[in-house]
Amino acid sequence: MKPKLLCAKCGADVQINMAYCPSCGTALEWSGGRQRKTQQGKDKPSGPATFPVRNVVMLVLAIAAVAAVLEYATSPKTVPQAAQTSSAQSTSTNQAGQSAANMAALPHIQELETQLNASPENQELRKDLGNHLMDNKFYDRAIAVYRDYLRRDPKNPDIRVDMGICMKETGDLEGAQREMSTALTYQPKHLYAHFNLGIVYLSQGKIEEANAWLQKTVALDANSEVGKRAQQLLQQHNSLPTP
Repeated sequence: MKPKLLCAKCGADVQINMAYCPSCGTALEWSGGRQRKTQQGKDKPSGPATFPVRNVVMLVLAIAAVAAVLEYATSPKTVPQAAQTSSAQSTSTNQAGQSAANMAALPHIQELETQLNASPENQELRKDLGNHLMDNKFYDRAIAVYRDYLRRDPKNPDIRVDMGICMKETGDLEGAQREMSTALTYQPKHLYAHFNLGIVYLSQGKIEEANAWLQKTVALDANSEVGKRAQQLLQQHNSLPTP
């Protein structure tokens, strides 16, 4: 009878190709110290530990999130319900984690809000305010501004994409998908809508759907910066080991 392998920490049964104990989560070191013993009390020689596929996938998701953030500067944006968004409201959990650099942007944001209060029909000013809020990661406030903008101009695809990005950053993936899909009804070849839909699906772990949108992005403009980033993500997915 072939002896079983046991975790040196908790004694649970393990397999030689495992990297972590399924019971206690302890990393299994199969080379060098040979920490696992058989039930017969003998050391079991082993090969190198494998790197879990889930860790590779998480790495790709992290890269994807960074890629989405990098698109903010080149994708047109909007403004909050600026006339109704006060500085006092920035004491939310979202703002609590802002860096000193984000806080330094507050005076200019407040000035834009003051100007918008004086000219509430100025959409360019509203868009500028939204851009500053988004760029400085005041996502909840930016979403409010984008909604205010879209009440006046519901067919603006750039604003919908940027609002979708903010929604993604606040964890509202369904809302992000909805806004970006709506943007495509007004501009079917919107490059950033395609790319960021790929990012949203990637954040949900839906690799096939993400790849489909990234491939469409490449087909639209393979030589653009966003097209090249889509190609990089696709190459990373294709290089993942099969589970």
